[in-house]
Amino acid sequence: MVAAAFAGILVASLVFSIDQTATNQAYAYFDTRARLWEFALGSLLAVGLPHLKPGKFLRVVLGWAGLVAMVSCGLLLTVDRAFPGFVALWPTLAAAAIIVAGQSGSRFGVDRFLGWKPLVSLGDNSYALYLWHWPVLVLALAATGVEAPTLIQGAAIIAASVVLAVLTTRFVEKPLREWRWPQVRTWRTAVVVVACCALLAGPVAVLQTSLTAEEAATAAQPRELAPGAALLTRVTPELRRRRAGSFLVPPPWTTTGPESTRPVRERMPPGTLSLKAAGRRSPKANPANGSLCWAIPMPSSIWPPWHPSRKPAAGSWSPC
Repeated sequence: MVAAAFAGILVASLVFSIDQTATNQAYAYFDTRARLWEFALGSLLAVGLPHLKPGKFLRVVLGWAGLVAMVSCGLLLTVDRAFPGFVALWPTLAAAAIIVAGQSGSRFGVDRFLGWKPLVSLGDNSYALYLWHWPVLVLALAATGVEAPTLIQGAAIIAASVVLAVLTTRFVEKPLREWRWPQVRTWRTAVVVVACCALLAGPVAVLQTSLTAEEAATAAQPRELAPGAALLTRVTPELRRRRAGSFLVPPPWTTTGPESTRPVRERMPPGTLSLKAAGRRSPKANPANGSLCWAIPMPSSIWPPWHPSRKPAAGSWSPC
């Protein structure tokens, strides 16, 4: 009965994960419903493991196959585009294979390698390493201004993450795990839980308040400070359809006017859309209201895939 329940959760969540990853990958990545099947797979493994008794040769094969698959997925998978979905089966099944392999009883088994003392020590700090590696990576990229670290930078990021993980495990996780005070009375446990929730909720509330205030300040700005936004609000779907082949240009190609020497409010008449890019420029009349704007040759290759308008033919003139 328990296995059937976990199997149902696995199937339902995996189907949901595949569908959501295909339509909205960024949201699915953080959606618990799209990741629930991973926990269900581990639960099924825990329930069925006592009944699995593979032979020595099969344990050796499963162990090394799981290790190779686990390492290779980090090198081959594009996690930022396809994960979780069905792609997440790769690392989870690899981990399951290593667990099933267990103690092979063979000198060629992967357990002989994974039982090496430095790897055991790394495993003892693995949770803290999981928590630290991403913030360290993001902060390092922001500090250096690069999109991807070099080999040396990557090694430094890993080393820093490992050091922080060891320190966190030694001075935070282990003392808290061995702390006996909350275990003496139930109310003490409740106090610890409430304190942890407050530590989490406080920064989140401050951040949310800051974001709300920033949005309100942006919305309260005068319309003349955001002429592009004002123009976009005047363009209706019907007008877009009537202007066959026309499109509006999002940043970074939208500018405030064709003449950089004149003040913004002077050189940006209402309804004007002006473009600036390398190449020839030619003033044209905006078919919406007759005001002048700049039309430039825009190769279709520079248009981003998320742009809602159709892509013009390569080298064609882009209408205003």
